Amino acid sequence: MAVYTDVSEAEMHALLQLYDIGDYHSHVGIQAGVSNSNFILKTDQGKFVVTLFEPHRVREEDVGFFLSYVDHLKAHGVGCPQTYKTKEGALYTVFKDRPTGIFEFMRGTCGDIAIHTPKICSEGGALLAKMHKVGDSFEHEAPNLFGFEKLNEWSKSLCPQANQIQEDLCAAIESEMAYLNKNWPKDLPVGPIHGDYFDDNVFYDGETAIGVIDFHFVCTDFYLIDLAIALSAWCFNGANHWEEERYRSFIQGYEAVRPLSDKERAALPVLLRGAAMRFLLSRLEEKLNYKDGDFVVPHDPLVYFERLKFFQTYDG
Repeated sequence: MAVYTDVSEAEMHALLQLYDIGDYHSHVGIQAGVSNSNFILKTDQGKFVVTLFEPHRVREEDVGFFLSYVDHLKAHGVGCPQTYKTKEGALYTVFKDRPTGIFEFMRGTCGDIAIHTPKICSEGGALLAKMHKVGDSFEHEAPNLFGFEKLNEWSKSLCPQANQIQEDLCAAIESEMAYLNKNWPKDLPVGPIHGDYFDDNVFYDGETAIGVIDFHFVCTDFYLIDLAIALSAWCFNGANHWEEERYRSFIQGYEAVRPLSDKERAALPVLLRGAAMRFLLSRLEEKLNYKDGDFVVPHDPLVYFERLKFFQTYDG
């Protein structure tokens, strides 16, 4: 469930007074997703998405940054939801003590890890590369709050409890972090990254990628980290088995738009391991902190532990 903060009809009416997008018709919570509270809002002018950015995932001081990035992408032809400004011209407002935005409702079908075709993967790679090329002209920066420093922080704080999930998981995490600290690359191309480029954040018309959503992890870091996150998410099937054809197709689609440098190619195996560790640790934190009755059932961190073990032996 992805509605942490309920919104009544009267409250939604009040929010609409700040915008010029028509008169209220109805709204309903969106159950997909895990980070923020999302609603489909219908007015007499159409269908919209209302997002309340929840404090456990999003800092208010970052909202203007990533919404400006979305506007930048859209202005340069990348498919993403339009951000509707308030009557005062603001990208977001504060509603129920949360930064809140209203966005275009994107039509199409989300990606599905169980049925990706090579064409779908190639399209996903090309769209990500286009975002990175457009990002070169985006002038603002923001730190990666889930970057390499966070991996070290997580590993130290979570390791003492990790063996509750699987025996010897702590030792495996410590060993991998020692490797990553020794081999983490430097001086790769940097710019705004999506940070959560999973297949279910990309919309398709048939096998054609038409847009991307969920920008609340946008930050400044190596473009290659974004690619590694995407590959770690898109290229395993529903049984968590690696699909080499998906990998090749995604890379080919990406490089058709933005060719990788030799240095980036050399660093990709390390960052694939880093991407797997990032989601192993974030899911481990969710799992360890979960309590009966919480809104969201946490993802299984061991899915990414198995992916990490694969990347430890994969040479691309």
